[in-house]
Amino acid sequence: MKGMTMPLSVIYETNQTGSVAGSSRKVWTFAAVVSAFFGATACFAGVFFMILAFFEPSLMHSRLGGWLLISVFPLFILAAHSLDKIELAERAEKIAKLKNYREKVISRQNFK
Repeated sequence: MKGMTMPLSVIYETNQTGSVAGSSRKVWTFAAVVSAFFGATACFAGVFFMILAFFEPSLMHSRLGGWLLISVFPLFILAAHSLDKIELAERAEKIAKLKNYREKVISRQNFK
């Protein structure tokens, strides 16, 4: 079992491109960034319109501010879901690297 120890550089190397988990991680990272950005923007705009409706009573400002504040929740839920998917993609990528390393070690042991 001495030959089965693995260096940490194999686990944490990030130069593998073209893997399914890597492309999935990029897609979910983009989704997380976009939804978090629009969620924060909608939050600030909603608060702005609600404050504006407080000083200048208008049904349009009040409704717009309310809908923007309500839209924050689905956007942040999508961002949280994307972060979970990023973690799963990283885990899948790490498992794939470990399997590749294990196959290399086993094939080397079979040739000895």
